[in-house]
Amino acid sequence: KNQRREQQNTISGTMTMESLKQRWDEWVISLKNKKGGASGGNIKSAQIVYVFGPPGTGKSFTGDYMTVIHDYHHVDGDIPLKHMTLVPEYKEIAEKQFIEGDWEPYFSELARLTLEGAKDNDKVVLSHATDKNDPRDHVIKKLIEG
Repeated sequence: KNQRREQQNTISGTMTMESLKQRWDEWVISLKNKKGGASGGNIKSAQIVYVFGPPGTGKSFTGDYMTVIHDYHHVDGDIPLKHMTLVPEYKEIAEKQFIEGDWEPYFSELARLTLEGAKDNDKVVLSHATDKNDPRDHVIKKLIEG
């Protein structure tokens, strides 16, 4: 009975916790079996998606969704802030951005993390609340430069 309900829910397009867990397990197994990334390590052939927008609009959720459902590697743009107590360089670049107003090191790091992800993955998604054009353009320029 539960199995039939599971099949009906999947067919109708709704995801149950069981089907989501199964999909997650399949994704984890596929990561363990993955060999090489971006067509054998060529970053230029990687597909990179940059998701940006105002805070609280679902950018991280979108990145996580793309990871689970579409096999993307997710680079959360808040990584430097979330890890600044663990990585001294992250504390320095966060201080430069928020105290000195120098955003370039922070956004260069986001581009570097994205390119690092592209070394081992064909598809990468970067999510961040990048509200100004100059930092966004900087990230895109760095990604194109590779």
